[in-house]
Amino acid sequence: MSYHPSPIKTDRPPDYPLLQRWSGQQDVIVNEHVSPVFDKHAGWRIVASSDIQRGHILCSVLKASVFSHRTAALSNHLALSPEPDAAEHTLYLAACLLHEIRLGQSSEFWPWLQVLPRETIPLPTFWADESICGQDGREALAWLTGTEGEKELKRKDSEGLALDDVKAYFETISSLMPRTDTFDTAPSLADYLYAFSMVSTRGYVIDAYHLIALIPFVDLFNHSASNHTSLASDSCVCPTCGSLAACEHDTGDEDRIAHLSPAYVAQSQAEGNRVDMRAERDVKAGEEIFSCYEEDVGDGKLLVEWGFLGREHAGSAVSWGPRDVLDADIGPAYMAIVSNGEVYSALDDLKGIDQWVHLPMDPGRFDVRHRGTLCLNLFVVAYLRALKSMPDSLEDLERGILDVLRLVAGKGKATSLSATSRVIDTLLAEKLSSMRDEGIGGEVQDASRSIPDRPLTKMARTLAQDERHVLERVISKWRSLI
Repeated sequence: MSYHPSPIKTDRPPDYPLLQRWSGQQDVIVNEHVSPVFDKHAGWRIVASSDIQRGHILCSVLKASVFSHRTAALSNHLALSPEPDAAEHTLYLAACLLHEIRLGQSSEFWPWLQVLPRETIPLPTFWADESICGQDGREALAWLTGTEGEKELKRKDSEGLALDDVKAYFETISSLMPRTDTFDTAPSLADYLYAFSMVSTRGYVIDAYHLIALIPFVDLFNHSASNHTSLASDSCVCPTCGSLAACEHDTGDEDRIAHLSPAYVAQSQAEGNRVDMRAERDVKAGEEIFSCYEEDVGDGKLLVEWGFLGREHAGSAVSWGPRDVLDADIGPAYMAIVSNGEVYSALDDLKGIDQWVHLPMDPGRFDVRHRGTLCLNLFVVAYLRALKSMPDSLEDLERGILDVLRLVAGKGKATSLSATSRVIDTLLAEKLSSMRDEGIGGEVQDASRSIPDRPLTKMARTLAQDERHVLERVISKWRSLI
């Protein structure tokens, strides 16, 4: 299935040698052993032509050569508001990119623009609009019910980046967009949504001056949780002029570069303020070199933010927000346990517990992992919910939690363990019941293969299926302790 074609006006396929020549002129450094490969169906991938050792630079881009609201031609015609929030900046940068594309070959960024994808990325944000994603989008959206994908879409809505927000912003700026030699009419909403999908899937926050930027060449790397690379940029630059060194805009109230040595600052100024991508591990010749779009990111967020599933079992399989599991009755006790940390520090000493419970990333994380383990935060919540009365002291409360965890590790039996397991079972079963289950089971993959023209539905159903399987497995484990 194809989506709205990009407004990039060219009949030629992406021309990497053109990008390469431009990169040289822009002092963009690309490792000689890094080779981009293009496929008209799969797009770009970056492959190592020879072995590359850990720590070596893969590419280094001058910040003056990134595409941001600071370097875009539109900033000469349509200004960004003085104090934009993240949503407005994203929407404005999409307008900047659209104008740059409408400039065609007269744009300073044309050699980079012409290697961008040639059609809109069908992000879940667009799925509700049949004019964009067809019936496939609406069906796919229904399959996200109760999943991490639905949760991520709600987050986007709360951030001001729902489809209605995107459309409303376009309405306010469409008549203000300049005409160009290539386009003598006002831009269409479909063209703006293309630009928005590019910014959403290819943008990085690099510093206080550029904020979000698209980084030529860096944006060609595909994602993997088992990535080879790290991306580094000095973020503490002056938000007014972009200087890393002390400048006239510094107020003196806070030294933004106090943590940097004078020698480092001087070297950075001499070499030019840059964004560096390095190899974090050795890369063998012939390997595809992967970036990581976000650490510990699960498929729900990958789908909503970048439009694909990784299926690498990274991040949370299923999660709850604090408001989903905490209330006034147990909230104070929960925070006291987390703050004291005694239960958390003792977990590693419990042999076998890692098959049941894992340590959380932060106090507000309540999740189940793909390998079938329950977050300790969620276990503590379940224990507190199961109590008939709260102990008199924090010490007694922590002792009770650790006693039950020891029973879990040893697969023992006790009333306290059975009560906690019942609460866990209820939490997981409620989550499972909130998801769409029509057609889930053995026939899902067959059905997905039978509708190749519905790729969005296939992705959404796959996400739902994966989450259900994890929940069912974890429910089965904890029911054995009741």
